[in-house]
Amino acid sequence: MRKELPIILCMASGWIIMLDFFVPRPFVGAAAEALIGWTLILSAGSFLMGGLSVFAVNLSRVRRRDPGAHYRILLLLCLGTMALLGIIGGIGEGTVYNWIFQNVQVPMESTMFSLLAFFIASAAYRAFRMRNARATVLLLCAAVVMLGNVPLGGAIWSGFPSFSLWILGHPSLAAQRGLILGAAVGATATALRLLVGIERGYLGLRQ
Repeated sequence: MRKELPIILCMASGWIIMLDFFVPRPFVGAAAEALIGWTLILSAGSFLMGGLSVFAVNLSRVRRRDPGAHYRILLLLCLGTMALLGIIGGIGEGTVYNWIFQNVQVPMESTMFSLLAFFIASAAYRAFRMRNARATVLLLCAAVVMLGNVPLGGAIWSGFPSFSLWILGHPSLAAQRGLILGAAVGATATALRLLVGIERGYLGLRQ
């Protein structure tokens, strides 16, 4: 039953949630709402378990004096300090936790994302080199879209903005919808495999 019970619970939960959309009955809605509430509780518990796992893994590597142990010590200090500040003083406006978050975490995130712009520019340079016909089309479309979104493009040719909008609204949007439909079909297939008990990867079992 160690393998069968999780599969049965997963199938039953999936069917109840799905029936809630198609069977307008109070008992089905109540069961689905209870399952969603349990999911939120388990999600909160998983965050706690994740934090404890990060603490345990890094602490064991610090004890072994692995390379980069000083970074792990800093991580553990920050993790413990922020957890204690949040538990003792809260996380609302005016708290020490909120001040550290706004003046340390937010600027570091902004710096990281601004550095990503340089990596994106480097990747775009490599992708837009005219090695073949498809790369040439990609380069031309990217150039038109970029010129259509800056004042310089409109100054060079007044048709750049409208042509850029046409590319974004027709070929690009069609490709995006095709990708979304493909992902939706894949998600539906995976959901059906879960509902009938075929998909068992979440248990670490071979299909």
